[in-house]
Amino acid sequence: MNQSQLNIIVGKNIKKYRLLYNESHEKLTQEKLAEAINVSVSTISNLESNKIKKGISIKNLYKISIILDTPINKFLRKKMIDKYIINSNLNNISDILSFKNNDKFKKLLNRIDINDNIIINSHLIHKSNYINGIEQFLFNLDNYITFVKNNLNINQLELRYIIDLTLYNKYNKTLFSNYYFYDYMDYYKNNFIKMFMYNYNNNIIFLKKYMNIKHFTFNELIDCINSNKKRSYAFFEIINEKNMNFYIPIIESLLHIN
Repeated sequence: MNQSQLNIIVGKNIKKYRLLYNESHEKLTQEKLAEAINVSVSTISNLESNKIKKGISIKNLYKISIILDTPINKFLRKKMIDKYIINSNLNNISDILSFKNNDKFKKLLNRIDINDNIIINSHLIHKSNYINGIEQFLFNLDNYITFVKNNLNINQLELRYIIDLTLYNKYNKTLFSNYYFYDYMDYYKNNFIKMFMYNYNNNIIFLKKYMNIKHFTFNELIDCINSNKKRSYAFFEIINEKNMNFYIPIIESLLHIN
């Protein structure tokens, strides 16, 4: 995506969120918005009508986001994200697209900082010297999906569901890391394991109060899942007092507990 295409997306979204703002606040005209961020009226007008070539600075876009009470990343998506997914060299595009409409996944996308520039030393995939925040997130997510797929030998639907269940915990900060994957592969492997194991670890701590259960290492858990094939997603659901009576029999069957 070139700068001109980015300017069009930003301009359309400034207009969209300015008009949405006007529905519940005192009317904010192009003139008032321009005055508030100290730019010319023509700058705002040209942005909103897709006539501008230079674009708008991140500093001024941030000011607009504050005025319109809208996260800055919302001015840079949704079409932008879609184009990066489709036009990238990702290995797991269909999986990523399947997550895209999930509300939790949308929250992940809202954390992307388009202004990040990740320096690249190993040019195995990306030939430029840096990639932006969107490319970095999608590339890291793609590598996490590949990591899980390389370890689990189960059907595609259950595999995809397990990946989705393991995405939304504190270790997903790894997906936003400023380290380039091929320059820090050990870092990513260690953190991918932590992200994958997070729900499982919490579930075992909880279940130990109610049953005699072994706490597997990563490799032991992988072996268990691959030997059972079906319903192993139960290890990664969030188990609590309300649903434990449903999940405990499944866990017992996976562990062959009589």
